[in-house]
Amino acid sequence: MTLREAVKECADLGPDCFEPGLQALGSDSLKIRVSSSRSLRGSVNFDKCLREKYPNDPQWDYGIDVGGEVLYVEVHPADSGNVNEVLNKLRSFQRWRQKVSFGPVENELGFWWVASGRIHIVKKSRYFRLLASMGVRGPCSVLQVKRRGEISC
Repeated sequence: MTLREAVKECADLGPDCFEPGLQALGSDSLKIRVSSSRSLRGSVNFDKCLREKYPNDPQWDYGIDVGGEVLYVEVHPADSGNVNEVLNKLRSFQRWRQKVSFGPVENELGFWWVASGRIHIVKKSRYFRLLASMGVRGPCSVLQVKRRGEISC
């Protein structure tokens, strides 16, 4: 199932939540670089689309379909004090997915944390290891999607 199909079939989201290109990201789209804009199939702003139904739950920000491969992106301040916030958003998103049977979405390329400003977490710190153990890559300043499956942070 593609991201578009998963969003369309999900009662919590609906077809209006899937937008062309990176439009669902608004100004956060400046944090994502895709080598071929033609490969951008669309994006969804989970935070915005789920906020009304789940106002007390932390929400993961975005899903992006690039050439049939899906990245889940959180744009958030990046210092050690934000690690638990990002992990809480991840856990909440994962619980939500199980609850509503969102997906399975084909070719998922994982969860990525993109810093909304400067990064204040030392690489190789316990925070980076904790994020990696939970399946979160980053934080990074800009997420670069070069070609199928090739992403740099």
